[in-house]
Amino acid sequence: IMQNDEPVPFNVVMRRLEDYVALEQIRLEDRINFIKDIQVTNFKMPALILQPIVENAIKHGLTPKAGGGSITLKTYEDGNDIIIKITDDGVGYDINAMPREGSVGMKNIRFRLDYLMNGTLEINSVIGEGTEAVITIPKEE
Repeated sequence: IMQNDEPVPFNVVMRRLEDYVALEQIRLEDRINFIKDIQVTNFKMPALILQPIVENAIKHGLTPKAGGGSITLKTYEDGNDIIIKITDDGVGYDINAMPREGSVGMKNIRFRLDYLMNGTLEINSVIGEGTEAVITIPKEE
């Protein structure tokens, strides 16, 4: 998948993500609630963009939280852009304590979004409330 720089249909990305989340739900004994609010699906995006973000939400946001929590994935159109929001109600973190660019994985995601789609990734977090990742991908012309 990583050797192919061609964007793939969102539905393909979602199927793989749902498989990953299902495995994590089994592993963590259903401490993860995965909510989908999918309003738009007719777009392409780079492969393996959503899974690392959801993986971070599970590992750093929900696993440390007593009782687990929820991850919500929402897609919608906003003007000339496709917006993908991934939010969790986990433990959150101090965004100012992280390097400006974030981890190597997040740098890679940002680079691939920019290079392949002219897209962006913004992450916001509040300690005790959770984290939100917002991907913006311009619509194809």
